Amino acid sequence: MSDILLLTTASIPPGKKISRIIGMVEGHSGLHQGENVTQYTFAKITGKTSDAARDDLVAKAKERNANAIIGIQASHSTVKDGHSFVATYTYIGTAVILTDAD
Repeated sequence: MSDILLLTTASIPPGKKISRIIGMVEGHSGLHQGENVTQYTFAKITGKTSDAARDDLVAKAKERNANAIIGIQASHSTVKDGHSFVATYTYIGTAVILTDAD
């Protein structure tokens, strides 16, 4: 299997067909930061948290030998209380085997 995995919010990418549906995969990541956080630091940290959740999603699909994840949806939650915050990210999609359409 290739290291390159197609990630898309589409149900079927143009020019492709689904040859096998493997099933739902989820990627999660969360972070609690308890110090005085600037907006720049906040953006940098939450970006890393989002990347970690997406990487978790991809790793789980690769474990199941998928070559694509379709129908990806993302959600996040951020709660700030004084000088600390909690950020969580979740990505959900369907792991599949795609082939070229005939």
